[in-house]
Amino acid sequence: MFLGLLQQRSERLGDVGETLGADVSAIQGIASLGSSLTGGGSEGDAGISVKGLLEGILTPLRALGSDSAQTRREFASWMGSAGLFASGTGLLELRGGVVIDSNDAARSRAAVGELGSLLRSDGASVQSAKLPGTEAAVAARLSGLPVVLEIAAGTDANGHPKFVIGLGEQSIEAALRPSSTMSGSAPYGAAAGALGEGIQPSVIVDFPTLLGLLEGVGLSEDPSIAPFVPYLRSLTTLSGGGRTLGNGIERFRLVLGLQSAGG
Repeated sequence: MFLGLLQQRSERLGDVGETLGADVSAIQGIASLGSSLTGGGSEGDAGISVKGLLEGILTPLRALGSDSAQTRREFASWMGSAGLFASGTGLLELRGGVVIDSNDAARSRAAVGELGSLLRSDGASVQSAKLPGTEAAVAARLSGLPVVLEIAAGTDANGHPKFVIGLGEQSIEAALRPSSTMSGSAPYGAAAGALGEGIQPSVIVDFPTLLGLLEGVGLSEDPSIAPFVPYLRSLTTLSGGGRTLGNGIERFRLVLGLQSAGG
């Protein structure tokens, strides 16, 4: 799973066909811990809250990663690597979601409708949608999420099949037709250099971009985030990645960049 928070789409590392359920549980656990430490969250501009945004993304991911024979047959069988992405400086520019590589285009196309049916059975309002560059799409309105969650299957510029869950139509377009990719970007090269030892980044967070996004959508005053804002302002980037050392040993390294004293 690759987590990127930059001004462009991120590429991914890791196969989530067998690990998506655990990945979702880990994200949910971190979010719950942050909420309990800060006393929960309130709504920002246009009714957006940290909890609402997380739930909006995690709800379909929980369905995709549930541990059942039907889920493994309909979803896990075609999943490859995956990544999360986010960008924007305001509600109108907000882009974010999850991209999953597909090794079976027909199955991932069918999964759009199957996931839509699961969300509908849980009370969401789900309708068929037609989005540019996609082969199948539905639009879901989930409780607590003030933007439409689009679920689509399509191909990227190189013809590779993708399954995308995005915040609005623009997020689907950004995922399938990004203006640039992470692996060829300066931040990716800088992160790889900071990690050293040939480690390829699997986590990159640009804190000025993160703060701009939070402030733009009115979440910097959210009680679950506000206590951390002064610390976030002192940071530049977070880079993380791992490599195999052999004998079943994995090394994971995190490098945190700090603002200069005069910055």
